[in-house]
Amino acid sequence: MDRMNELVWQRNKLVIIIFWVLTLSGFVPALTDPSMLVPSVIGLVIIVSLTVLNVRKKAIRVIPWIITVSIVFRCVEYSLSSVDVSFTILMSSLLLLYPPYRYFLVAISINIINIFVQITIGTPAILPSVGSLRYVNEFFLLH
Repeated sequence: MDRMNELVWQRNKLVIIIFWVLTLSGFVPALTDPSMLVPSVIGLVIIVSLTVLNVRKKAIRVIPWIITVSIVFRCVEYSLSSVDVSFTILMSSLLLLYPPYRYFLVAISINIINIFVQITIGTPAILPSVGSLRYVNEFFLLH
């Protein structure tokens, strides 16, 4: 394995660990709201398959694209009810862990277009929290 593949494989491990934390934290609200159970299970299936692929060192260069697509899909899905730019930036910034920044560029470009479309059709924006509630809001925004 050449140096770039090794580096991407290590970054895949790091991003997959972050996605495990996000996926497992998504099950907490799913216990009280059954409508969130299906997206949580889908996320679990995706993260398990990515973990298996990365442990076996298969599709090392494809995993970042799968993660990019899942981040874009999650951001688009989240912004259908209300536009939240901080969530989009936060989720897309995970892609900055990869050395080629094309993953981030693709994700943020699609998300900017999505935000523009959502604002154009009149989707309401989420007002930012203030004070100490801001940190709680940003923490729970990740699931």
